[in-house]
Amino acid sequence: MQRRKQKLDEAIVKALKSLIFESRKEGRKYIYNSSLLAQRAGTTRPSLGKRKTMITRILHELNLSQPKEYGATLQANLRNKILRLETEVGRLKKENQALREQHTAIYDKLYRTSADVRPLKGVVRKNKR
Repeated sequence: MQRRKQKLDEAIVKALKSLIFESRKEGRKYIYNSSLLAQRAGTTRPSLGKRKTMITRILHELNLSQPKEYGATLQANLRNKILRLETEVGRLKKENQALREQHTAIYDKLYRTSADVRPLKGVVRKNKR
């Protein structure tokens, strides 16, 4: 059991260093991606989570950014979504108010330009009989 764990740790380190090397070779800054590392190391993301300390240590030794916590990333994404939605709500409220004003203006104009039909009321009653 201990031997398997050691082999997995070695595979993770090898895959991580390989990913870092590839990104540097392409001129990019390495950004930790647990799914890609798990695929390269032949393991799962939960297994990587158990070895988070080891991965963080390696990234720290190589002066790379530390992996973000899932919760922190989720919170940041939700904050951004809230800001976008609040902006959208404000825009829609303004649009709705403009449509209300147009609606009112249309009916106001129809009322002012329409003919008075009260005189015709008597004519219609006489024709019905």
